Amino acid sequence: MNLNPILQQIASELRVRTTQVQSAVDLLDGGASVPFIARYRKEATEGLDDVQLRELEVRLIYLRELEQRRATVLASIDEQGQLTPALHAAIEAAPTKQDLEDLYLPFKPKRRSKGLIAREAGLEPLAERLFSDPALEPLSEAAAFVNAEAGFVDAPAVLDGVRDLLAERWAEDAVLVGKLREWLWSEWRLRAKLLPGKDEQSAEAAKFRDYFDYDEAIASVPSHRALAVFRARSLDVVEARLAMADEPAPARRFIEAGVPVALGTDFNPGTSPNPNLPLVMTVACLEMKLSPEEALAAVTVNAAHAAGLGDEAGALEPGKLGDAVVWRAASVGELPYWVGADLVNVVVKRGRIVYRRAD
Repeated sequence: MNLNPILQQIASELRVRTTQVQSAVDLLDGGASVPFIARYRKEATEGLDDVQLRELEVRLIYLRELEQRRATVLASIDEQGQLTPALHAAIEAAPTKQDLEDLYLPFKPKRRSKGLIAREAGLEPLAERLFSDPALEPLSEAAAFVNAEAGFVDAPAVLDGVRDLLAERWAEDAVLVGKLREWLWSEWRLRAKLLPGKDEQSAEAAKFRDYFDYDEAIASVPSHRALAVFRARSLDVVEARLAMADEPAPARRFIEAGVPVALGTDFNPGTSPNPNLPLVMTVACLEMKLSPEEALAAVTVNAAHAAGLGDEAGALEPGKLGDAVVWRAASVGELPYWVGADLVNVVVKRGRIVYRRAD
């Protein structure tokens, strides 16, 4: 292993000379401890103190392990015949173990996953087609890929396979995973609450009192607090979860309390640039825990009442405006399922067809 880059990096991080780092590394490799070097070998390290030496030792171990892992990853991918110049350069430039593992993930030997089974069954072309053209009708496209022998007995099963295939691909996209990790780190919070019915005075629960109503940004959570929260959760004292800093409205609780929930796009360029109503339904199902049927009611009849138009719109009833949208979907569950897909088939305004899909 060539130590020069490691020594230069540590010297840059500590803002000292490379010769000082080299001397300290030689002493550490010779079996000397940090306290011994700090006290009795100041002349050799040219005055590095205890704090600098401890940081040097930690970084030396980490960077050596990183280089060893880098060599292993390069060798593994090369043996598979998939080490392109661009990938080689990216691996060589990976600054952390996590970045390195993200790059290696697509090439790491793995067990047969659902995504791999779907790929072996020939569903990858369908996944590419549906992902690149949201206007396609998924069930119709999937019908041509039914393969009972591989376990994909009908079109819905084929679409499940496509979902598994795409999910696996995105999970192995190093750039995407890195951006998601940064987003989670900067925007999300760790939250914990005492489980309902749990006696907070019990001996088991009392020692976790600090986490009965806990809320802290992930980026600022020290390891000992995270471990305490996880320990309390494993003992069924608290419920713990990751949550966005600004959580959506508690629509699920409103519905359970008998309060109607209305949804809309609130399209307003600059503050809410989203004119996509099915996307709003998707967010409602994922983040607010509404069922597809509840989300559909929220964007139609409930939304009309919320806007003061309940007597004239929101439902196909005698005496109301004949406004309607006919979606290309086998069930209401497909409306929030196909994120970003154009499922509109026909648009009716005041009883007249104003749009009909060409295909």
